[in-house]
Amino acid sequence: MDDIFSFLTELASAPFRRLFTARGIAIILAAALSFAVYQIIVSSSFGEELNLRDLFPLGNPKKVTFYSGSRNGDYYTIVQDLKSVIEKNENFEIDNDPFRAAGFQNSINVWQNKNSFGFIQGQGLEKDDYILDNIDLIAPVYTEHLHIIVNKELVKNKIKKELFGNIEIGNNEDSELLRALLEAGRINIGYYGTGAMWIGSKIIDEWLKQIQRTDSKMVNYSTTTFPLTDAIDSLRNEKLGMVMFMMAPGLEGYDTVVSDTSLAIVNLSPEFVIKLRDESKLQIRPTTFDYFECKDTNSVKIKTIKSLGTFTYLGTGKKTDIRLVNKIIEGFVEVRREKKASYFAEIDYDKPICSQLKEGARNEKDVDFYFQLFFGKDSINFEDIFDDRMEEYRNKILKIISLFILSMLLSIIPLYIAMIWLFSGANYWKYL
Repeated sequence: MDDIFSFLTELASAPFRRLFTARGIAIILAAALSFAVYQIIVSSSFGEELNLRDLFPLGNPKKVTFYSGSRNGDYYTIVQDLKSVIEKNENFEIDNDPFRAAGFQNSINVWQNKNSFGFIQGQGLEKDDYILDNIDLIAPVYTEHLHIIVNKELVKNKIKKELFGNIEIGNNEDSELLRALLEAGRINIGYYGTGAMWIGSKIIDEWLKQIQRTDSKMVNYSTTTFPLTDAIDSLRNEKLGMVMFMMAPGLEGYDTVVSDTSLAIVNLSPEFVIKLRDESKLQIRPTTFDYFECKDTNSVKIKTIKSLGTFTYLGTGKKTDIRLVNKIIEGFVEVRREKKASYFAEIDYDKPICSQLKEGARNEKDVDFYFQLFFGKDSINFEDIFDDRMEEYRNKILKIISLFILSMLLSIIPLYIAMIWLFSGANYWKYL
């Protein structure tokens, strides 16, 4: 033991010359093998391979890519606020990538691209999915809701009667109404790779089953996958009969869609959503949400919508640096705190939303969006979730460091002696 420490002292004074002796090569090989022992221990303990960057901070990358989908969507809006917070407080920038399809495509993006993040809808990944096994769903950030909007005139022409207000679909719906909804015009089920496309296809399948119980005549319908803004324009111009999209309610511009008298909202009853969830194995649940305007201290509701919702997760690749993940988490928590401090004097669900706004906040274009996103009845208190997750990361790093020190201390000395024995045979003691 004393000889090892004396050798290390000599090595410090003449590093290159001493490294090329038998003892130098032995200590290098022993250290390398000790690290291998550490990797085996950690791998069996955590069920995954851990990298040097988990032990030794290598600094943040200069740029982090965040896959957010369309510039008109809620993902892009939220990430723009995150970008502002991160670039103000950290030494790296956020590249908000709008040129990819959102939803399931984002899970592929973060898996394949280093130092990247994205929003991923929970229902887009199934158990034992290969992609799911290679990404980290860090935590749910908010509930995303399904909107189903139809052209009222086209449906009315099919059903041959006037439509008043919203349309509600249950488990035992009139086949005539369902047929009218499906045959009124082409159905936009969301851009390719999005959660709306995934869920919309399952909803259509369920409607077809209901129709076939009482009506054996073939249903003539077709689907398409326009980007959302193009789809809404086509719906108003009667080029589409129905549009399905998933979004956090209140995003600027879409309040005009749900308040348009030429369009009708299709509500889904809680019973229908539960049956759809159970039969299709989707990660969805019944939700209700409101669109409102704040013209004074009282909330002026535009529409109340009954639909389904799914959690939207913050996702990244399995090998993303723990410390970088924490920086992104802290950024989201700061966005929520800033919105609460800027807009709301208090949060009380028994009072009108607009009466709780600070002076001047009533005219902010995204106040409805952020209220329902972060503070509404269906919102997630993700600050607590993220706090727990950050504590989990800190504990993980502590375990990694402890295991590293322990495995190195317990293995390097016997491995050093073993290397010397291999080099010298029966006379190895003369090297110690």
